[in-house]
Amino acid sequence: MTVQAWELAKLPTPRNRFSHSSIFLNLHHLLACCDSNKTEFVMRRTFPWVLWHIWKARNSFVFEKTRQSLDSLVELAQNEADEWFIANGPMHKTNDLSQRIDPQYHKWRQPTLPFIKCNIGCSWAIANKNCGVAWIARDHRGNTVLHGRRSYSKVNSQLEAELLSLLWATENMSSLRFSHVIFEVFSRMIVDIFGSANFFRGDDTLVQNIQANLQQFAAWRVMFAPEICNTSALRIARSVTKDQRTQSYIVRGAPSLLRSVILS
Repeated sequence: MTVQAWELAKLPTPRNRFSHSSIFLNLHHLLACCDSNKTEFVMRRTFPWVLWHIWKARNSFVFEKTRQSLDSLVELAQNEADEWFIANGPMHKTNDLSQRIDPQYHKWRQPTLPFIKCNIGCSWAIANKNCGVAWIARDHRGNTVLHGRRSYSKVNSQLEAELLSLLWATENMSSLRFSHVIFEVFSRMIVDIFGSANFFRGDDTLVQNIQANLQQFAAWRVMFAPEICNTSALRIARSVTKDQRTQSYIVRGAPSLLRSVILS
């Protein structure tokens, strides 16, 4: 069960498999993977939770004669890892890559020229692993220039969903030839990832692709926005997981049903 759970979580195994006689060697391998940029970012931080849930499942089987499915074990481990890092992630100083929100910022603010502000929404359904992402781009007058929505399937965690939402937004803003963009997200974890000193050393494929997209802009920022400032994008994203509106699109202007929300 342990090996199967490890492989299902896509965590690296030693070249000669795990040792049956030395716990030290096994832990040394895990800690080495944690420090290695060859291991994807999401996987590096997940293994303590996978170990914990393997241990809990083992105890449940020994003492209570109950079995837990491997899928649910790995899913719980990944979700708890995401939740812990969102709640306890390091607070990085503001730099050129990322800027944190003013605590008094409780209303959406228009960007200053020459920036476009792109608010990003994300909704992930744990039951079927479907994900909805959306963005709304507005100018310095607060006018909605464009907005878009897309659905994804087989998304394994909340963090993966949030990374996909930023990936799609950066792809669109780049292809639409915007050169100065502020990306606002309702995810402190995303801000922490792209504001950290380790950002350019990340080996996670999604992070690398986002990095490549961001380098296409003359200037950019990734900022946190509370839900009250990101309501419209979040509602559009939730229409995928809540109302099963899976059609992807990019259109000019604001969605008619949310114009009053955007204007407020």
